[in-house]
Amino acid sequence: MIIWVNRVFCLIILIGIFLIYQSSILYNLRLIIWPIQAKFSGTHNVVRSHLIRIFQVITNGKHVNEKVTAFIWGVLTIFVLMSYLFIRGFGINGIIIAGLIAAIPYGYIRTKLYVIQVNASFEGEMLIDELLNQYKICDHNIYAALDACVKELKPDTLSKRATLQLAIRIKTFEKEGELREALKDFIANWNTIWARMIADNIYNAVWEQVDVLHGLENILDECKGISKKIEKDKREGLVSDVVVKVLCPLFFCILIWMAKSMVSYSWQTMLQYEFVEKKGLMIFSMIVLLSGFNVIIFPVLGKRKYDF
Repeated sequence: MIIWVNRVFCLIILIGIFLIYQSSILYNLRLIIWPIQAKFSGTHNVVRSHLIRIFQVITNGKHVNEKVTAFIWGVLTIFVLMSYLFIRGFGINGIIIAGLIAAIPYGYIRTKLYVIQVNASFEGEMLIDELLNQYKICDHNIYAALDACVKELKPDTLSKRATLQLAIRIKTFEKEGELREALKDFIANWNTIWARMIADNIYNAVWEQVDVLHGLENILDECKGISKKIEKDKREGLVSDVVVKVLCPLFFCILIWMAKSMVSYSWQTMLQYEFVEKKGLMIFSMIVLLSGFNVIIFPVLGKRKYDF
């Protein structure tokens, strides 16, 4: 048990050192792995671009590259530590368990992204209405309409930030692929059908140079029927919310206290059974995985997007 306490203490110290000198450590690590990274740039760029799109939304576009790098290294660290913990008890199968646990942070940021997208999706009717009005005022000039739309949208909203970024990028693109990439990033802020329809109309207006007035009007008409549909399908989730967020953790703590009281084991013995014995490790891994699954899935089921 003393050995385990020493290991945990050393791990806490290392984590503290990393948090204090995070910027310097990450900078030097990038210098070391840059030659290796260049050899695997294809796969790396796909994964990193995917994570950048997520962090662009959940961090309001602040220090995205640094946070993506820290996230990747954090996941790798969790995987290595969990592999070390579980391989001794489960052999090669321990790597699978470690991989599942290491995937929990990714599931968490995807859930956080989804929650932000759900809340921001209710800006859809406002965004489309404003864009349509400005498109009419600006004599069907999509560039001027987007610029004017940015000025009129409410501050500190995802719609304003996403529209501003798109308005800048569609003025500087040189190839069709760059325009499509800018529109993909625009859609990724909400990942809704109405966002894709707006992007399609902007593409037609910019690349095909066609009038999209009727297209924007059709999107607005479709959006006006969404609110009624959401109210009709709305579910009462208060009871399940209380059970999942309050009662489950409470019962878990109570069961631990009851187990200790009934079997009269010391905390040292209980911790040894939990983190050293094979059955204890299995139960611990199930608790972590199911808790992570619960945190990820509950917000997804709790509220639907403002979408068709």
